[in-house]
Amino acid sequence: MRGDYKRHGEKGQFGRFIARVHDRRTTRFALIREQPLDSTACFPVTESVAMNEPIRLTQYSHGAGCGCKISPKVLDVILAGSGAQNLDPKLWVGNASRDDAAVYALDDERGVVSTTDFFMPIVDDPFDFGRIAATNAISDIYAMGGDPLMAIAILGWPVNVLPPEVAREVIRGGRAVCDAAGIPLAGGHSIDAPEPIFGLAVTGVVQKKHMKRNDTAQAGCTL
Repeated sequence: MRGDYKRHGEKGQFGRFIARVHDRRTTRFALIREQPLDSTACFPVTESVAMNEPIRLTQYSHGAGCGCKISPKVLDVILAGSGAQNLDPKLWVGNASRDDAAVYALDDERGVVSTTDFFMPIVDDPFDFGRIAATNAISDIYAMGGDPLMAIAILGWPVNVLPPEVAREVIRGGRAVCDAAGIPLAGGHSIDAPEPIFGLAVTGVVQKKHMKRNDTAQAGCTL
């Protein structure tokens, strides 16, 4: 429900450790479906790309990354008819300020930070796609001034078109970023989809005095 703006204050260390990620461990992940689809599959069976053929993930996406976002104008129309937000006094940050994440009070000084971010491929390499999508999602927590605690994966995959081994590489890329950030990739949810989609839902924690919001920025703030 956020707009198209993202702040990146004080994430230099995060950017540096992402550049050092070279972990290529093979990881079996619960999101990868190992059974063939039956006749009740959501999408028609088509010829799958063989693993020995070059795969360009971007050719399976109608758009790239955040370019697939619903425009703020259209999103306003959708939200206008979806009902009023519950005015919970413990909800420190909600939809109103179009921030990078929501924040809910744990006590007077700390809040839990919750965000989700996912998109279609912006690069052809599946491992790099997983890394980029995971980095993008985790950065929302840092943008709010918080620290990430855990992540769960969001995976949409055209299982009759692209081999599951390619999806496994996407997951490995996302897991490598979570490992570098010091948080577990604790699970997730997968669907059979017409285009590859990957991202994370991330939970973090923030001290209220360190919380950053879009509507409180002032001249001179470090971005």
